[in-house]
Amino acid sequence: MNLKKFSCTLLSLLLVLSTTLLIGCNNAPAPQPPEDEEQAAIDYTLANIRNTIDAYIVIRSENASKMIKDAIIDLRTGINEALGVKPDVSVDWNENKKSEYEIVIGETERPESAEAMSSLSDEKPYDIVQIGTKICIVGRDDYAVRRAVYEFLSLHIG
Repeated sequence: MNLKKFSCTLLSLLLVLSTTLLIGCNNAPAPQPPEDEEQAAIDYTLANIRNTIDAYIVIRSENASKMIKDAIIDLRTGINEALGVKPDVSVDWNENKKSEYEIVIGETERPESAEAMSSLSDEKPYDIVQIGTKICIVGRDDYAVRRAVYEFLSLHIG
């Protein structure tokens, strides 16, 4: 009986220790935007998104369709599974959630969204465009936006 209690206690201690170590590994501080604007432009590029993703929030239109909302859920899930980060989501009019680092999904009130939408054509129904430190994932319709979200995950998140 004592051996059973000892084994259970030892196993419990090992589980607590391993859990503590795993939690401690994820407590790395969020990257701070560099003070040098030129360096910030280099660090916060689409090519480096995996290293800076925790600084970004996802922006959608207040009137986003269910398909767009589902694509955003998939985007957050994909980022979380690949990088352990689950970005916040906000609607475009919410000034309290405005950020220098945004992933703008679909057509929104953000000027960057309109600029990215101008890159679309019959041959190019969706696009992933970086404008400053904002990443715009746009499409001519909801299906195209959803395809662009999955392409973003595939190409830039992994």
